[in-house]
Amino acid sequence: WLFTDASLKYWGAILWLDDGRFSVVGARWEGDHTSGDMASLEARSVSAALSTLRLTLIDMRVAVIHIIVDNTSVQAALRRGSARSVAVSDAVLPALQELRNLGTACTIRYLRSGRNPADCISRGEPLDLEKLGVEVKVAREGGMGGKCRTSPPLSVARFRQRTYDRAYLSGRASA
Repeated sequence: WLFTDASLKYWGAILWLDDGRFSVVGARWEGDHTSGDMASLEARSVSAALSTLRLTLIDMRVAVIHIIVDNTSVQAALRRGSARSVAVSDAVLPALQELRNLGTACTIRYLRSGRNPADCISRGEPLDLEKLGVEVKVAREGGMGGKCRTSPPLSVARFRQRTYDRAYLSGRASA
């Protein structure tokens, strides 16, 4: 379970492994941002989390990553492989490429910001272990209390095709 979040100053993520261990990562964004940047910052937080946690995900041989975001535009963009906003599409592409490189399938879920345990990390505050425990328990029970929108798992092959199609259509394909 990978909970991600962003604020105007920081990004944060929590990776909860099936054996109960977890990793907390985050950092300050470079430069200044406005509220108009929030969706792209949320998408960049997913990319940053996957990149930062890459070795952990490889070592643990994670077959399916359950990515949980608190922005519906980012959820849809990750599921589709692009967004209406160029900034969000550009921010989502590295996450999709990282998932492809990891060779994992994933689910993309939406969780209200107030319930997202990564919210405190993205605000530079200490981790709320109680909130993390509650949300992981609810997520494992399948549905996050009926308030979670879950997209179906995407296979590695579908990610590869979508990433290639989006890169090709946008003129970013590489040989």
